[in-house]
Formats: sequence, structure tokens, C-alpha cells
Amino acid sequence: MTMTADPVFQIFYVSQLQPDTDIGVVKDIVAVSRRANPTRGITGTLVFDGEYFGQVLEGHEADVVALMRRIEADPRHRRLTILFSGVTGAARQPRVWRSGYCEAEQLDVFFDGDDSRHGPAALAVFMTLLEDADLE
Repeated sequence: MTMTADPVFQIFYVSQLQPDTDIGVVKDIVAVSRRANPTRGITGTLVFDGEYFGQVLEGHEADVVALMRRIEADPRHRRLTILFSGVTGAARQPRVWRSGYCEAEQLDVFFDGDDSRHGPAALAVFMTLLEDADLE
């Protein structure tokens, strides 16, 4: 599948690793994502802080929505919340799919009940957080 021209459709979500789930599943999630996302033309970034996931997915709307449906059905996630879905007009960031870790509690800001952490503002906060994340 070929990548779209910029701007692209984006979804930004956060979720929590199911309690009592072996943290080793994160390695499995990353391995599958690294293999499958490029074939779908999906780019973006997944970070994990030891408890929470934050991910921005970018690509053709139908492909991104289909992937989001699979993630929503994944029993390893709970408290999944889509904070942004749409087109911002910004260029695709990054042009590959990557993953990594951020400092513990950095993603807590999206779970603190502050409703202003939705939409493009939430996406901007996440993109700023990525500047200090340990990404591959």
C-alpha cells in the first residue's frame, strides 16, 4: 500500500496495560506493529511508560480506523480513549512507524480528568512529550 500525500488522517489515543498482564506483551505489540504497519502505509509513534500507552497513528483514514478497531478489541488494553481523530493539516510526523519509552508518569496527564486534553491540543502535548522519549 502506498503512503498518502500530506496532510494525513491521524488518530491519537491513550490506554492502560491491563492489570496483572506480563509487561513482556509490550514487546509483542511492538514486534507486530513494526512488521504490519509499514505494509498498511501507517506511520506514527507508540510510547509506553510502564503502565500507559500513547500512540498517534497516521495514514489513509480507512486503514487507520481499521487498525484502531483492532486495538480497541485487544484485551491487553483498558481505559482506551481516543483523544484526537481527524486531519490537522500538519505534515506526517514521522514518516515511519516507531516506538519507545517515555518517563514513568508522563502519560498520566491524559488520565487526570482534564477535559481540555482532547483534540488538537492533546495531540500537541503528546508530540512535545515525544521530544524527550527514548524512541527506536
